[in-house]
Amino acid sequence: MDQKKELELDRDNFLKAVSAKLDKDSEITVSGYPGLEFWGSSEGYVFHSRIAMDGKRRVYQVVAGIPKSGDQSLGDKCVNSFEILKSITK
Repeated sequence: MDQKKELELDRDNFLKAVSAKLDKDSEITVSGYPGLEFWGSSEGYVFHSRIAMDGKRRVYQVVAGIPKSGDQSLGDKCVNSFEILKSITK
């Protein structure tokens, strides 16, 4: 399966797990790796997420779930700080 399709399936599975619908998404790069950023919403929450896949096919995801009545900028700040650090261990 290609990386784009796998990222889309990860997005769809997450949204299904939290009973949310997709509001918008876009392809991104996270620390040089291909990724997907998306926003979704359920009855009481708004979700903002970034997922990325490294060359070893590991998937990394960060999610902020904020009540619809809450401060969305806090979730955006968390998600926007997401990066993948290179390992320095051998």
